[in-house]
Amino acid sequence: MQTTATGIGIREAIDSYTRHLRARNLAPITVRGHSRTLGAFADYLEQKGMPTHVGGLSREHIETWQTELLGHLKASTVSLRHTTVGGFLRWLVEEGEIRDNPMARVRPPAVPESLVPVLQEDDLRRLLSTCRGNTFQQRRDLAVLAVLIDTGCRVGELAGLRCDDVDLTEQRLTVMGKGRRPRVIWVEAQATRILDRYVRVRAGHPAARSEWFWVGHKGRLADNGIRQIVERRAEEAGLGHVFPHMFRHTFNHRMQASGAPESAIMALAGWKTRTMLSRYGASAAAERAREVHRRLSPLDQL
Repeated sequence: MQTTATGIGIREAIDSYTRHLRARNLAPITVRGHSRTLGAFADYLEQKGMPTHVGGLSREHIETWQTELLGHLKASTVSLRHTTVGGFLRWLVEEGEIRDNPMARVRPPAVPESLVPVLQEDDLRRLLSTCRGNTFQQRRDLAVLAVLIDTGCRVGELAGLRCDDVDLTEQRLTVMGKGRRPRVIWVEAQATRILDRYVRVRAGHPAARSEWFWVGHKGRLADNGIRQIVERRAEEAGLGHVFPHMFRHTFNHRMQASGAPESAIMALAGWKTRTMLSRYGASAAAERAREVHRRLSPLDQL
């Protein structure tokens, strides 16, 4: 059944939906991500001469858009955009702006399993060695890497730290996790010492009075700034492409390899289900299995 045409334009609908997302108290970065994806969807409709009022959209329009995206984007990226536009269209149905969801029978693209490599001990040492020193930038970058390695936190959690969230006496950082749920992550002796050195040099920085813990020459250091630090230091270490989420996979791998209880790993990583345990650090599962076999070989036990 065709959707019923209404007078509301796609961009007007996107503006309303964005206000709806903000009213749900979603994280600002999440709202911006949805807004960008939907804006690009509206651009596509306009460029292709497709309907720009929400009631004129059909399954064929959605499938054509998705197919074209697959021509130049990874399936995982297209799947995320499918989910975003699908949520928008479901909301339009709930609001009575359209009668039927044109995406109801459009399947997301199949996403091949992609294993994120983990960083080895030598890789981590080489990374840390690129920012040994006493300059502001060296101390800050070393502190960023230290927290990523010691906690496996998400880049958004790290970038969102405020000064009041950092308690080095208790060795804990309070971060805002997914779903805007605050949680505590712990830093141990080495990371605490490195963070303390950053705090001391930060006191003399022009942005020292900023509420944000991580600062740079333009003020607050946001997600992209963290990513740039990781990429720059990885290049200096000769490691090729390294991105912040690799540290989360590496953290899970090392915790599992050390025999940490699953419940402890889940609490430290901020996961509510076991599903994530198998997903993160999956590329090194064989390595962990090999180590277990080395210790528990049935023949060697005879």
